[in-house]
Amino acid sequence: MSRGDVDQGSAVGSPAEQAPPMSLAIERIVIDGPTLNPLQALHLQRSIERELTRLLESQRTLLPTSAIERLHAPQLRGNAHADPVRFGVAIARSLHAALVTRE
Repeated sequence: MSRGDVDQGSAVGSPAEQAPPMSLAIERIVIDGPTLNPLQALHLQRSIERELTRLLESQRTLLPTSAIERLHAPQLRGNAHADPVRFGVAIARSLHAALVTRE
């Protein structure tokens, strides 16, 4: 996943109540296991982007204001080959949990 932008400027409410736009760039996600074919990788990437965007928008997560060199998310169980979309959702939720619990 090379880049995902989340714009919270479209939230309901007056401009004073809206959160400022948020941007999150993920340079690389490392997944140990067999290599995915290009279509599986695309499905995985898109599902991560959609779910992470949904979580960030719905839960108004406060992201760190500086770069994070490495983020260790909780370990996942699953198979990207069997269902890349479902695995992508699990990855996004794991990343979100790691961002939220980060001190």
